[in-house]
Amino acid sequence: MATPEQIKKANNLSIILGTLGVLFFISTGFNLFPFKYAAFLGVACFILAGMSRRLIMKQG
Repeated sequence: MATPEQIKKANNLSIILGTLGVLFFISTGFNLFPFKYAAFLGVACFILAGMSRRLIMKQG
């Protein structure tokens, strides 16, 4: 069973990574990054958000 501190840590990390993913996708509209890099980074952040949350929850 995960402790409340681990749950909070997992939720915060997944929120941060999800937000980064959204920002990378938004950056394609402003041409801050080339499309292929921004799309890759956005998808990678979304995948890592879910994976990191599950890994932290399993440690408990």
